[in-house]
Amino acid sequence: MAAQDNPTEPAQPETAADPTDQGLVATATPASTPAETVVHVIGAVKDPGVYTLPGGSRVVDALTEAGGSTEAAELSRMNLALILSDGDQIWVPVHGEEPPDVVAVESPISSDAPSVGQGVADGEESLGAVGLNSASSQQLETIPGVGPVTAGRILAFREERGPFTSVDQLLDVSGIGEKTLESLRPYVSLD
Repeated sequence: MAAQDNPTEPAQPETAADPTDQGLVATATPASTPAETVVHVIGAVKDPGVYTLPGGSRVVDALTEAGGSTEAAELSRMNLALILSDGDQIWVPVHGEEPPDVVAVESPISSDAPSVGQGVADGEESLGAVGLNSASSQQLETIPGVGPVTAGRILAFREERGPFTSVDQLLDVSGIGEKTLESLRPYVSLD
């Protein structure tokens, strides 16, 4: 009687010469999520301040912690579904209000108003520019014209070759040419 037919004997695993026949399935490992995220909520909210949220929280969660938005808030200018990073500052605009000079937020604002990655830069080290050597994928995606694929390529380049020593090194990132580099230059720094 075969081992598989006898319930008292454990079944022996089959071995195969070809690894694709072993039934192994590769799964993606999600990026580690921090246990906590500390954010600063300002603008048209009932209780502006600094809040500690569970890792993986979104802008809408931060607004809830801040007591919700006021009636004057223009939430349509924000991406409420954006996942927060530790240290973000979330500005909730009032209808028609221009953003403050420096808003350190992972772009919950969907308009062309400046925020991190959307400020006008004076050279490579401008205030409010996204740091090529420190930014997360989400932060890189706040740069106009940078989506998840390009952000991933920038991070992969940084991991493989070390920190950027010049913004011009973006030309070595797959998919970034001269024209794209010039459009990104005002929004990035070497931080």
